[in-house]
Amino acid sequence: MRALKTVDRKQSGSGVDRPRCVLCGAVRCKLFLTIDEYQLFRCRECQLVFVYPQPPKSKLEQLRADLYGSNGYREMYFSSSDRLRRRFGRCLKEIAKYKTNGKLLDVGCSYGFFLEMAAGTWEAYGVESCEESADYARQQLGLNVSAGTLDSAKLPDRFFDVITMWDVLEHQSSVKGMMQEVARILKDGGLLFIQCPNIDSLMAKLTRYKGWGWLCVPDHLVHFSPQSLIDLLQRSDLEVMRIRTWEPLSEFLDNVLPSPNLGGRFRAGSKLSHLSFLSNMVARKALLSLLTPIAWPLQRLWCSLGQGGLIQVYAVKA
Repeated sequence: MRALKTVDRKQSGSGVDRPRCVLCGAVRCKLFLTIDEYQLFRCRECQLVFVYPQPPKSKLEQLRADLYGSNGYREMYFSSSDRLRRRFGRCLKEIAKYKTNGKLLDVGCSYGFFLEMAAGTWEAYGVESCEESADYARQQLGLNVSAGTLDSAKLPDRFFDVITMWDVLEHQSSVKGMMQEVARILKDGGLLFIQCPNIDSLMAKLTRYKGWGWLCVPDHLVHFSPQSLIDLLQRSDLEVMRIRTWEPLSEFLDNVLPSPNLGGRFRAGSKLSHLSFLSNMVARKALLSLLTPIAWPLQRLWCSLGQGGLIQVYAVKA
């Protein structure tokens, strides 16, 4: 990967403003990566990685409506229901170590699977920007879900005992603004749970970032490391109680392993092309099965060192 280049707030010869960190406001940043027409910079001070300049709001809204309102996304999400529910169950057990009842808000609740599980114990609320997902959560699951952003929901001050954010923070154009709103509606002593991708993960590094499944430019506008996420929380008067990194091993291997090509190149749509695809799929599954027992203990080690693909943090409002 080419060397990182330092830039500051001075204008270039073309008159284009240089980036300012969306978290700490620092003006000395490094050009981190270029993906198509998008540039990502890394702040020298807090290490946040962010897209600059951000796409227009209208473009982002259309992109996300097309993606998260699509049949393909719905099928993917529902096919992962069992795996997601197991993950949500573990999170609810962890939350119970800090809080056992009260009002819980899930920001970015999607189709409402986590909220449905929480509703057995909690007075559960949700906010979801995708109209189709919010409609499903309300009509099919009977959940109290507002369609729109956290800002547009106009929720009352110091109302919630727990707020959860599954894979939401990386989508925000203003992470400070999001956290200010969270701090406003969270009770004193209330608990915040966040999960987001880890830009400093081993998975991201081995794929040289461009091949990393969680990069998702421009849908993901910001990328945190464990330290930059702690920085954000501390700036928002939230005390970190627990932070860890983790990832599904199958996801790690699927990101970093090259796809085998057992069938050579055949004309698209031909019978040989279809057989080649099936052969590659079977070979990949066999390779994953072979490597899983070897990689599993190593994965536990790199996750314990902050190198897992996802960050989970529990924080309390001071």
